[in-house]
Amino acid sequence: MKNKGKLIRGVGFWTATAVIISNMIGTGIFTITGFMASDIPDPIFIIGLWILGGFIALMGAFAVAELGAMLPFAGGDYIYIHNSYGPFWAYMTGWMSFFVGFSAPIAISAIAFMMYINNLTPSLSNLQLRIFAILVIFLFAGLHYAGLKVSKFVQNSITSLKVIFILTVIGASFLWGKGNWGHFSENLIDNVPSISLTKAGVSLIFVMFAYSGWNAASYLAGEIKNPGKNLPKSIITGTLAVTLIYLLLNLVYSYALPINEMKGVVDIGADSMNALFGSSISIITTIGFAVSILACMSAMIFIGPRVYYAMAEDNLFFKKFKEVHPIFKTPSKAILLQAAWSSVLLISGTFEQLLTYASFILMGFSAMTVSAVYILRRKLPDAERPYKAFGYPISPAIFIIMSIWMMTYTVIERPFESIFGILTILAGIPFYIIFTKKNKSI
Repeated sequence: MKNKGKLIRGVGFWTATAVIISNMIGTGIFTITGFMASDIPDPIFIIGLWILGGFIALMGAFAVAELGAMLPFAGGDYIYIHNSYGPFWAYMTGWMSFFVGFSAPIAISAIAFMMYINNLTPSLSNLQLRIFAILVIFLFAGLHYAGLKVSKFVQNSITSLKVIFILTVIGASFLWGKGNWGHFSENLIDNVPSISLTKAGVSLIFVMFAYSGWNAASYLAGEIKNPGKNLPKSIITGTLAVTLIYLLLNLVYSYALPINEMKGVVDIGADSMNALFGSSISIITTIGFAVSILACMSAMIFIGPRVYYAMAEDNLFFKKFKEVHPIFKTPSKAILLQAAWSSVLLISGTFEQLLTYASFILMGFSAMTVSAVYILRRKLPDAERPYKAFGYPISPAIFIIMSIWMMTYTVIERPFESIFGILTILAGIPFYIIFTKKNKSI
């Protein structure tokens, strides 16, 4: 059969951009602001951190847009690090992507979805909600298993609904919501001295978790039409659009709730809608927020297996996971593996622990990926670059420096989750040795 066992280029600009928007807008923006309010008792400061996060993400996006256009293959960060740092660090990137990068955010999204659903059906037990969340993970895994056409339809449809819903909520909140602009200035002078750099650093790394999907389309580079043009355009367009939406949503939260009522609230979107419109309307908006989280989860289920596929192609992962379904043309085994591990994480971890754990590791490897643009400019000076990073060499440096700063403060403030993340990375080393020995014996 023609093209048997190979991925096909069937993803256009709009689908690639939809994947980025879906991947970014989800669990983070609908949950993190409540956690930030516990450490940062000032809505203006919180909004400032979200703007700063968008700027940092854009600096990274410029670099990855260049890398993706130059190396348009399935696998994203794994491919760029393999070409710049070599197979060991590429393997560690793929290891991280499986155990943390995609599976943990999928689990986090499922937990957040579960929390929003619990607002509608509070009679369900915690066990029932977790079982339901696992079924949802496998439902979307099944949809993405069923072929690129199905994946494109699901992702484009759910992303369109998500964006329309969010823009409607933002507009309705300011036009008809019963909010108070005074929330932005309550106790402002008293709160500022209590904001430490350490807490700001941890809050910013949470923000960067919400922005972490800015490079999502690069994982589909092997399936994007005209990647030299469409990939950079989708990465930059998606990042800018999401930054604006995040800013507006945080304005809605602070307009709806005083800072003291935001502290520690996971389902901040639902609480804000209840304050603005009352319980009858908030039921509808809660469903909308839950669906938006599903769109984010769907995007990660879609793109993550492409990394494991690329690793298996390089004989750095179990060979079963480089198999492409003969009919559906999807990395089917990798999709099912990811769904299974995400379910394990969902059962074993709490929301905030998983969030800190995932954020810390993601930030480190994202910085390494962005730094690859410097190495490949020297290593492959004559390579074709349909797009060159805007602001180079300053823009990648900003991303890298800010990443190191955030990780440092996370280790200080959240040592348990940080150490656990480091141990997860180290656990991959014995497996790398096993796979490389197998390769030498072939």
